[in-house]
Amino acid sequence: MADNFVSQARYAAYRGVSRKTVTTWKQKGLLVLDEAGRVDVAATDEVLPKDAEWRKIVTQGNSPDTGSLVRKVLAEEGLEVGESPLTLTHVRMAVGILKAREQAIANDKERGALIEIEQVGAVVADEYATIRANFVSLPGDVAADLEHLTAPEIQEVLAAKVSQILDALSADETYSGKEAA
Repeated sequence: MADNFVSQARYAAYRGVSRKTVTTWKQKGLLVLDEAGRVDVAATDEVLPKDAEWRKIVTQGNSPDTGSLVRKVLAEEGLEVGESPLTLTHVRMAVGILKAREQAIANDKERGALIEIEQVGAVVADEYATIRANFVSLPGDVAADLEHLTAPEIQEVLAAKVSQILDALSADETYSGKEAA
């Protein structure tokens, strides 16, 4: 936004929220205002979250759900608030922690340390297909070997084949970060 200071209505349009939401932010002390009551855009943007995931903290303030979230985020960082009322500083700290976590995730994705869930699903689907194919082919693989065997011998042959299939699964290191042998 080009203007440094704007009306609350214009700031609401800029943020894509209702004027009532901006009024709520003002009442909670989340807006940075000049002497004329205009919103300091840059300063307020630093205070308010830019992501919808954090918007809940700002819009719901000290509601039980948001209070629990703020307390949980702070506690995970070793900052115990106890049951005292939450302050704007607590909320800002929680938002800052969430921003840092989001940035860490983005960095991990960028360097390939994380993959999208769709990729995981594709790998799991391939593994399931392999397992199914191996078990479906089991009768044909062992039928000739079972013809003249006793029940205990048949159990032994089947157990060995099932172990072979399962061992092949545990030996597959393609997705464990190691090279397959």
